[in-house]
Amino acid sequence: MTIRRSGNESIIFNGNKVGYRLSDFWEWGLSDLLNNTLRGAFCEFLIASALGLDLQSCRNDWTPWDLTVPYQWQTGNTRRDEIHIEVKSCAYLQSWKQSKLSNIVFSIRPTLAWDEASGYDSIQAKSRRHKDSFVYCPFSLDLFSQLGSPAIVFCF
Repeated sequence: MTIRRSGNESIIFNGNKVGYRLSDFWEWGLSDLLNNTLRGAFCEFLIASALGLDLQSCRNDWTPWDLTVPYQWQTGNTRRDEIHIEVKSCAYLQSWKQSKLSNIVFSIRPTLAWDEASGYDSIQAKSRRHKDSFVYCPFSLDLFSQLGSPAIVFCF
């Protein structure tokens, strides 16, 4: 079970506090929101908060979709109690040195799902779309440049 941390936890080595807190690590290691994986997680947070989802639990990085929204609906003869959302993030500007801006490309191709108990879709070893909906979150270089100061701007 994952424990949600506050950031106030002391970092301890050999039973002694080393003078830093978990929030120090977060500032050091997780501040670059142009980093592809961090930007994706940040976009998931933004969409989850916009949808009013419970943010008290920890993000699960190993599900076949990013967010689950409680909602009763029907597709064909199948009744469902939730919507599975995949959040896609991209940016023209990356955290590494670039000779040109990146191309923005999204894919919604069918994939295999990974399951912690059985690995990759061992029950249904067939590629499929595991999501019901996709949200695309491109980072806006134009808006970022116009602001002239550090800011976080996404266009939804």
